[in-house]
Amino acid sequence: MTSRRVDIAIACALALVTVYAFPYFAGIQSANELPRLYQTMAVVDRGALDVDQGVRRWGRTADLSRYGGHDFPNKPPGMSLLGVPFYAALKGGYALAGAEPPLRAIMLALRLGCATLPALLFLLLAVPRLLAAFVPSIEARRAALIAYGIGSMALTYGKLLIAHQLAATLVGTSYTLLVLRARGELGPRALAHAGAAAGAAVLADYQTGFLVPLLGIYAVATARPRLRGALLFAVGGLPFALALAAYHRACFGAVFSTGYDHALTPHMAAAHAQGFLGMGAPKLSTLARQLFSPRAGLLALSPMWLLALPGLALLARRREWRPDAALVIAATAVYLWFAASLVFRGGWTVGPRYMTALLPLLVVPLGLALEAARGRGALWAAAAGLALVSIATYALASAVFPHFPDAFASPIFQLAWPLLRDGHAPYSLGTVVGLRGAVSLAPYAAVVAALGAVVAVSGAGSRRRRAATALGAVLVAAVLLAAMFVTTPPLGRRAAKTYRWIESIWQPWP
Repeated sequence: MTSRRVDIAIACALALVTVYAFPYFAGIQSANELPRLYQTMAVVDRGALDVDQGVRRWGRTADLSRYGGHDFPNKPPGMSLLGVPFYAALKGGYALAGAEPPLRAIMLALRLGCATLPALLFLLLAVPRLLAAFVPSIEARRAALIAYGIGSMALTYGKLLIAHQLAATLVGTSYTLLVLRARGELGPRALAHAGAAAGAAVLADYQTGFLVPLLGIYAVATARPRLRGALLFAVGGLPFALALAAYHRACFGAVFSTGYDHALTPHMAAAHAQGFLGMGAPKLSTLARQLFSPRAGLLALSPMWLLALPGLALLARRREWRPDAALVIAATAVYLWFAASLVFRGGWTVGPRYMTALLPLLVVPLGLALEAARGRGALWAAAAGLALVSIATYALASAVFPHFPDAFASPIFQLAWPLLRDGHAPYSLGTVVGLRGAVSLAPYAAVVAALGAVVAVSGAGSRRRRAATALGAVLVAAVLLAAMFVTTPPLGRRAAKTYRWIESIWQPWP
């Protein structure tokens, strides 16, 4: 098979994994998703921004704010506004049949249009070009692409109507445009487009506001002339800043008043009232939980990000890459500080979801570390093994139940795997063709395994040597997963009660 055909096959497989399952559960009243869905419907149906009608029709949920007698999402409006054409098209299609779309159909359309489509476009069009600017071998680039695409929060939040991956996609797009412009592959307009992507990221997710100044500094540092670069980047982002200010003014009475300032539920109001956007003094214990906790730790669920450390050292070694190293190090430091300062756990989350926007910047050091490991048998086995563990955990969680409640100490083996073992599988392409239970995810598992095999065999050397290092990677992954399993604590009373409740509200589409 030619190299181009391999890339096409990988792209098709990544797309299939991303769209295969539709884990939708009306009973959980998804606090992050429903307010956005309500607002999209309000814009199309009533030309309004409040979600009063959605709340009356389908119920109240946690992430709401109240101002001027109306309910609003406590999130920025970017994802809600992006959903307008998709909901309008869906509504129009149902109207032709004389019907109204049910809530689950609206959720499916908005997830696909606002989360999955942007995530896939970024993954398949931008990430390969970004990696090609730093990583010489196509094999290491493919391994990094697959690992990021299905072995990280990019997969989970690329399937849900939650803005983290949309924001990550916009941040990653901005960085890719700046890199390609710095290398002369794109013209000056790329700087304005990069600024627009950065501005849109903040319109989608407030937390990306920490990254935009860093991207701006990188744009200035790499642009020639620098003043023109700064102006183009700023001009690109200005319309989105003005749009966010206008939204705050219209919904919450002041340009700098956000939905968090008017949170409706007491616990949300109390959490966000502490410090800045719910951040207090950094705590080492909080950082350790965000990184190493089996419940939602970045490195516990996706240990491949350990490879970013040596990758950063490699990035900083070359003089022309030092601005990139400085950007990634600064962004990582900011997000680690942010993670250590949170006064709340982040809700039902697969991984530390507030760090999702950082991950596109870590793809480059990940690819460099994989490149350095190629041709070194034991190193490749260890590196690829970490990637395989990441793929296994996120592929399982994202397909079965991508909402880990905080009642579970180790939700991969206390929730996701038991649900699948007990025959609970969500609506998917498998159920469309008549498969039921765990069997309905068999095609999904086969494609995930094939992509994992591509990662495992991407080490350099003869065919026999690649096979040996691939076997080593599988063994490393098996040992790590077994260690995670045997160290999983017994299911506590609260977790057992939550598990039974999840079973009771399990309603896959017929």
